[in-house]
Amino acid sequence: SREGLKQTRRLQPYSALSLAMPEFKMHEAFSGESGGEAEEHKTKGNDAFKAQNWDEAIKHYNKAIQLDPKQASFYSNRAACWSSKGNHDSALSDAKKCLEADPGFIKGYSRKAKALFDLGKLDEAEVGYKEGLEKEPSNAGCISGLADVKKAKEARRSASSWGGFGGGGGGGGAPG
Repeated sequence: SREGLKQTRRLQPYSALSLAMPEFKMHEAFSGESGGEAEEHKTKGNDAFKAQNWDEAIKHYNKAIQLDPKQASFYSNRAACWSSKGNHDSALSDAKKCLEADPGFIKGYSRKAKALFDLGKLDEAEVGYKEGLEKEPSNAGCISGLADVKKAKEARRSASSWGGFGGGGGGGGAPG
């Protein structure tokens, strides 16, 4: 009867609802505590990186990014892992995401340029390192990276100038 139903609802307003719906839990990204948890994953990722356990590091950076997708350093660190694994396309993608998150994050420029260098895109790598140096003229990573690009370009010119084989064909594989 309606009266009985109303009375049941009044007496147990939440029990029927709790059976029908799972307990609501706020997503970590909105709880305000995700930053600390994201930093914990970054630290674990850094430890795995130091141990050269790239896959474990990537797993932790993935979780950190999931918790705080606007933190540039998480993408930068994951880019370093991809680079160490030889996956330069993924390294480049993460370096670009890093710079989208924070155009002032200098390591992002050196990560992007290194990925381009490793992909054999020397002209683009040179531009990347120079962009970093425009932001921070004394950045050691960009300075040494730019020197590497110049050496690789010279080696490519030397190789293509004798006999016509090797290099010079528009930027094939990784230099050197």
